[in-house]
Amino acid sequence: MKPLETIGTGFDAVPVRTLRLRLDQVALCLDCETCFEIGSDPCPACGSGMWASVARFLNRRNEP
Repeated sequence: MKPLETIGTGFDAVPVRTLRLRLDQVALCLDCETCFEIGSDPCPACGSGMWASVARFLNRRNEP
């Protein structure tokens, strides 16, 4: 098991677990705003089929 990382120093240090995900493998549900791994079509939280790839969403450029 990976050791916990900490945020802060001294008495204010708080242990946190981190999760690293590749953005091209993550989807954002457009109905409940939950992020989940692309692979299952509906959102696992609400069952909606309305989702967007996070990588595609972040790389979108304004077109004239």
